[in-house]
Amino acid sequence: MAASISGTRNRLSAFLNLKEELRIQTDRLSRKRESMGDVASPTMEHGHSSRATGDEAMCRRVAEIDEIAERVEHLEAAAKTEGDILERAMSSLRVAEQREVLILRYIDGMDWDSVVFCKYGGRTDYLAREEEYRQSVYSLHNRAIASLATAIARVA
Repeated sequence: MAASISGTRNRLSAFLNLKEELRIQTDRLSRKRESMGDVASPTMEHGHSSRATGDEAMCRRVAEIDEIAERVEHLEAAAKTEGDILERAMSSLRVAEQREVLILRYIDGMDWDSVVFCKYGGRTDYLAREEEYRQSVYSLHNRAIASLATAIARVA
């Protein structure tokens, strides 16, 4: 049984959200790793440590980094699995222009302006007909979603 069109739209939207969450968490992990040297170490005053929390802070930071790294690994695996399924389904579509619009938007992660420009930007009349080209991309996308709803059921 074919997936519904609205279900397919939701799945594609969820995939974009998954990829965005992966980007956010990957950036977060990089920032945390870069700031590891910012954790203050304990100092000695009069034979006693005035900052006994230095080691604790470092341990908390390492644990936090490990937790984020694990989350990133999980998101990467989920994005790869879902991306592979969607890309196989998209590749099975008969109309090349429909495949192109879906791949640009969801696999390559382009925003709508970039998809329209990628598809039609090389045309000499692009600026004069940009809105017409945008509507053409939206129309292709709508037809592609309907085709994809059936294709997902075949490859999933």
